[in-house]
Amino acid sequence: MKITLFGVVLLGLLSLPVQQAGAQNEFNMLHAGDGFVYVTFDFDPAPSVSLGYARSVGVEGLDRDVSFSVELRKPIFLFDLNNFQGEVSSRIRLVGSGAEQLINRLSFIYHAEDNYLFSGQGFGFEEAVLGGSFMEGPYIAGEIGYTKFFLTRIRYKTEPDRQGTWYRGAGGKLTFGLMGGYTFDNGLDLTLRSGLVKTETFKNFNPAGPPILGNIGVGYRF
Repeated sequence: MKITLFGVVLLGLLSLPVQQAGAQNEFNMLHAGDGFVYVTFDFDPAPSVSLGYARSVGVEGLDRDVSFSVELRKPIFLFDLNNFQGEVSSRIRLVGSGAEQLINRLSFIYHAEDNYLFSGQGFGFEEAVLGGSFMEGPYIAGEIGYTKFFLTRIRYKTEPDRQGTWYRGAGGKLTFGLMGGYTFDNGLDLTLRSGLVKTETFKNFNPAGPPILGNIGVGYRF
């Protein structure tokens, strides 16, 4: 029973794509000192709502700006599942000229899940490289990412007298994707993301979720 429940927990904690549609295109709108609040509604494949804040700062010695974002995300209409995710991310341009950019994205993730069988929390990170064209309106980019939950806490509700148990994370997953969208002057953002997900060993497709990912999002910046 424990193995089955643990597999269900990992499925819930690891199956959702980590990076969402919220602040993908701040590279063409943020300069040092700029920031904005955003709200996003997206499908990936479950519908979810995100609230976030993105800001760009200049870093002395690097001769470039670094953008940071904080995002809270909650899937909706998931029957008895009660999920919540928080994410802190940084993005920095590695190389590029004009609209063509190669960007590094680093995210730290907290994921919580609760249902009638268990409650669980996961701590992880995502490291990704994006390369593409980030113009004033449209943008398109390819991405290669690595996601890993390095620590998970699980409390089984079938055993209410026991304290939660901590587990070391299993193997990570690799994402190979393509994203694009359009940023409007009135604050509206449209995004589309698709790709493949595999284990870090390349032997099999992602065992903790679907082998493909898809994300359609509509966001608004304040």
